[in-house]
Amino acid sequence: MKNSIIELPKTREDWRALMNTHSCSYFYIKDENLAISLGSASSGTIRILDTTNVYKRGKTCTSYVIYGEEYEARWEVLEAFQLSCRAIFDACAKLPFKEGNNEAQSLMGFPVYKSESKGVSTYSPAHLDRLKPLKEIPKKWSVSHVIRLLANDQFEGLATESRYTDDYAFDAAYEFGKGSYDKLDMIEKLVERPSGWWFNKGEKDGGYLGINCHSFDYKSCTIRLEGKGEVSEVKEEKGNVIPFKTELPANVDRVKVAGILMA
Repeated sequence: MKNSIIELPKTREDWRALMNTHSCSYFYIKDENLAISLGSASSGTIRILDTTNVYKRGKTCTSYVIYGEEYEARWEVLEAFQLSCRAIFDACAKLPFKEGNNEAQSLMGFPVYKSESKGVSTYSPAHLDRLKPLKEIPKKWSVSHVIRLLANDQFEGLATESRYTDDYAFDAAYEFGKGSYDKLDMIEKLVERPSGWWFNKGEKDGGYLGINCHSFDYKSCTIRLEGKGEVSEVKEEKGNVIPFKTELPANVDRVKVAGILMA
């Protein structure tokens, strides 16, 4: 369920469907500039991120984590705010957090923590249109250049050439991770963990570009500045809500979420 863009959940059935995915990844809410994560199946944690400033230089993105030890804690918070993500976020924003102080505040008796990240270092698959395409091959490739290349589908054949851990036998058994690699996972890594990346070749359109991290992760793609590379799932399905798809446990009620754009 990683990189999922969803319609705004409005009913108990919508929220229950999200919880039943048992996903700790963020769900990005279409047209709301919010992302939510519900933690593990047994916890009552709610994490909400404001994506208004994603990819913007000089701006910050704020998130709040509401910690509930029991599963039902989520429902207490959700129902107190009429199942509204925005209302929960706004209530957290009104808590008396002090700048530079990570001390928890309380909402309905539950501890709430605030964190901030740079806009340029915060990822969202719902805002890739903020990243401008490359017009020419850069003289020296940077993390920012590669993010823009991938976000605008100016490439093809993104793949892992080799990846190494400290377990050589494991690496060899899995052919050192060789194979195609998901564009959105690559963008997320570059945006949120930009240190250690270096790039080789990439001298011309249609040429090879090496995308490497330190000396243990080697990936590559072919440059296609005219955008004739791989089609972005985000752009292809924009405005076209498709059914929520997930295999739920047999003992879980199969309910339908409001809609999901990309899984």
